[in-house]
Amino acid sequence: MKQLFTIFGLFMHLFLSAQVVATFEDIEVPPDSFLNGRDADGQFRSANAIFPNDYLAEFDAWSGWAISRRSDFMTPGFQNQYSSITGGGRDGSLKYGVTFGVERTVRFESRVALEGFYISNNTYAYYSMRDGDAFAKRFGGESGNDPDFFKVTIFKYIDGAVSTDSVEFFLADYRTNDKFIRRNWDWVNLSPLGEADSLLMVLASSDVGEFGINTPLYFCMDDLTTRPLSTSARSPFAQSDLRAYPNPVREQLQLTWNGATTGMVQLFDLNGKLLLQKALTGNATTIDLHALPAGVYVLRGTVGRENFAQRIVKQ
Repeated sequence: MKQLFTIFGLFMHLFLSAQVVATFEDIEVPPDSFLNGRDADGQFRSANAIFPNDYLAEFDAWSGWAISRRSDFMTPGFQNQYSSITGGGRDGSLKYGVTFGVERTVRFESRVALEGFYISNNTYAYYSMRDGDAFAKRFGGESGNDPDFFKVTIFKYIDGAVSTDSVEFFLADYRTNDKFIRRNWDWVNLSPLGEADSLLMVLASSDVGEFGINTPLYFCMDDLTTRPLSTSARSPFAQSDLRAYPNPVREQLQLTWNGATTGMVQLFDLNGKLLLQKALTGNATTIDLHALPAGVYVLRGTVGRENFAQRIVKQ
């Protein structure tokens, strides 16, 4: 058992150390200032992520992504469009990304496995939703009970096509009794989307007028986290065409692979405890997970000469 924990610990160390995090700290930004594309070449880069930017010099106007080091979380209005409502980056960091527009993209230098990112409301958008302004309504309306919302939906691109799979995250939600407008950095889990070449982020609001959405179309991002897909990491799946689905799963996890062969599969919790194991024969099997509580697990095993490891989310 001690050896098992040692092997599992090594596996988790390698898994975590392979993460690549776009922190924005690798971009030079003057103190208490921002980059809106005036001096950029149409994009910003942090780690392995590329953040497109459109800047119109004649109007000093931008869309896409800006990089901010602003800390003013008190001043409402458009003049404070580059600030996070938290007063800085995630976990006290200085820099973070700010996006503006209904649809925004993030590109990666090569295909990655998605982990997630931290999100917060933009100061301009936060106070607009909380108090209303000349263009947008106060969320909840006069009664406080209007079913307002402001959300971002994240899709992935892979091989040039956008996937129908998505992750939805509400920056504000007044549709239930638990009304809120977020004012912290919150984690958006993108791991259910799997691999991606780029991301598409689409904003939507309940406050829509004649010319489109009235809510200021901003949010802030920090610590975009992915994992690289090296040739060695991807080859076992390419050779055996191993699939574990659905993921997330509720009860029955299906495993399929090409070629009749034998092997063994094991399921661990994140503390390294072995929960079950099953012999593999033929080219398909089913694992019953209905008795397990909801959470994240690690599936490890061997098919023929190939080893594999995959995170499984139990709903």
